[in-house]
Amino acid sequence: MKNFYLYVLFIFFIFSCQDSNPDLERKKTIQISVDSSSLKIQQNYIKKYVKVNQFDSVYSYSSQLESLSQAKKNPYYFAESQFYKGIYHYVNINNDTAYYYFNRARKSFLEFSDSAGIVKTMRGMALIQTQVGDFIGARKTANAILDFIPTDAYKKRADIYSILGYTATIQKDYEDAIRWYQESISDSIQSEDRYGIMNNLVYNYTKLGEKNPENYQKARAVLNQMEEELYKLVREKQYTSYLDNRAYLDFKENPRNANSDMFYQALRIRKNTKDIRGLLGSYSSLTEFYEHRDNSKAIQYADSLLSVATQLKDHRNRLEALQYLIQYDQSSKVKEYAIAYKNLRDSLDNVRDHHIAEFATIRFEINEKRKENAQLQKEILTHDAALKWNQNIIILLLLFGLLSIFLLLNYVRSIRIQNKKKLIVEIQNAEQKLARKVHDELANSLYQTISFIDGNQIIQNQENKEKLIDKIDKIYKLSKDISRESQAINTDENYANEIFSLVSYYKNESTNIIFVGFEEDAWKEYSSDVKLHFYKILQELLTNMRKHSQASLVSLRFNFQEYSMIFNYSDNGIGIHDKQPQNANGMINIQKRLEIIKGKGQIIPSEKGFKYELEIGK
Repeated sequence: MKNFYLYVLFIFFIFSCQDSNPDLERKKTIQISVDSSSLKIQQNYIKKYVKVNQFDSVYSYSSQLESLSQAKKNPYYFAESQFYKGIYHYVNINNDTAYYYFNRARKSFLEFSDSAGIVKTMRGMALIQTQVGDFIGARKTANAILDFIPTDAYKKRADIYSILGYTATIQKDYEDAIRWYQESISDSIQSEDRYGIMNNLVYNYTKLGEKNPENYQKARAVLNQMEEELYKLVREKQYTSYLDNRAYLDFKENPRNANSDMFYQALRIRKNTKDIRGLLGSYSSLTEFYEHRDNSKAIQYADSLLSVATQLKDHRNRLEALQYLIQYDQSSKVKEYAIAYKNLRDSLDNVRDHHIAEFATIRFEINEKRKENAQLQKEILTHDAALKWNQNIIILLLLFGLLSIFLLLNYVRSIRIQNKKKLIVEIQNAEQKLARKVHDELANSLYQTISFIDGNQIIQNQENKEKLIDKIDKIYKLSKDISRESQAINTDENYANEIFSLVSYYKNESTNIIFVGFEEDAWKEYSSDVKLHFYKILQELLTNMRKHSQASLVSLRFNFQEYSMIFNYSDNGIGIHDKQPQNANGMINIQKRLEIIKGKGQIIPSEKGFKYELEIGK
């Protein structure tokens, strides 16, 4: 019965190995640079023949894969070829040879730290150790495997838990076996795995029931749970184990009233389906059932158990059968059985000692490889840290360089701004000085000249005298305009008054100037430079108006917004004509001032009069 579980476990193990993918997880520590397409094709053939149980073809293609991988110096596919050769020999019950190939594959996978490869090869080695009776070694191997399986790889961990549960069962450590099987069933996903584990739980609870009858109830509870899905048990080939376990539980719980019907039902199904390994469980159960009921039948089934176990090279069941035969067979074969038992026990002890030494070597190799990987990881981390340090230095230098460039550009810009402000101040001072000079000297001199001419009879012709006075008067007014254009501007709280004063100078009986949207407080948010240049621009527009437009009405519209001010100038004069191009000095001066304060302006086309729009920021 227990051997059937081991067989099923190995079949699951074979198919779970089909998940390995060399293109996804192999190349963490090595690079396989050769073309592996032909090797991959060869491996796919092997997997196909494993699935259909054509193991002779598996061995043939594995040998070809071995030669091809050696020729191409591809360590991964060489390890795969050894692994599949191990499967071939395991299925053909050549345990020593199977163990040799699994171990050889393990060493190859270990060379480039392929965890998936290490897991599947050591799993095969653990199964062989259980077959040859080295259960302590099998448990050590299985525990070592867990170190290589990620915690989220539930299916693979469930398989190893099942091996640990099986070995604990054989060593009669039933409580530990139950613990491992419960771990396994919690991680198991496929129903086939789950039913096999549930059968194992039933058996172990039944064995514990001999000490504490409450465990019989636990065993029956698991059986009842399985019975609810009985149709799946038939489909998943767990039905015979279910029958065997139920009969065994009835027998152990109530030995006197138990019957053998279910034992024989399971035996018939296993014979009909040629389930040779399953026969081991049936013969073992029937031998124990008839042990104190019918000695001849107990000997008959013990002899059948010995025959099948010998055929399958199952040493543990051979020892169990020989023990029964030595104890109950009264024929002359007893001596033969005793010698066979002693020889087999000595052989198993030698195998176990060999495996203990082999496991010590395996553990040493794994530890050494881990040390190498740890050292390599340390070197990688050190290299990465140095590389990161260098990168940080480079980044800091770049940041320092960028900061230096930014500070330099900012310094140059501030110098330019300071120079510009200084130049503006100097220009303003020069303009003011010129204005005072024009006002104090030129204007006064012109006024005195006009008064002198007007009060004297130097020019006899009255018409010529008036013309001369008009021309000198124009020069006088022009000097006053120049004086006003160059005078100092107050850009603080009284800026609005400066604007009003400017406009009032150009306003007279023939020209009316109106404000729209003007806000005195709004100017407080604008810089002195902006206010100064806007004043000059407005002055330029009004001067042009007086000189050229002949306008009777001028509109000054202000639109103060969150971040800027839009100003619209319009008059009803004659507008711009061909003799006064748009790029005249006045407009050029306006454009230059707008550029200084980062504003923008344009002449608005109009059929009548002159229109101009500008926008300046705060």
